[in-house]
Amino acid sequence: AVARQMVFHSPHLMRHFFMVQRVFLGPVQVERQEFDFGFVVPGSTNTFEQVVDADEDMVPLDQLSGHLVVETQLWDKDLFLASC
Repeated sequence: AVARQMVFHSPHLMRHFFMVQRVFLGPVQVERQEFDFGFVVPGSTNTFEQVVDADEDMVPLDQLSGHLVVETQLWDKDLFLASC
């Protein structure tokens, strides 16, 4: 299993906060997920946690190592906020 936690704080109101995550294996996008957080209260601190359990059909680690790229984008509706 792989677990991650994201803690975010915003001094500003966000009406439709969401995250887009794209996963690439080499140059090929193999996964795309959107996580909708919705309304964010100004001045609040929020936590998002996710656990992904391995499947027996997953790509072996030796094939992923050095070839896997995860891109995360943060948005408030149509306003791009950040990417990593």
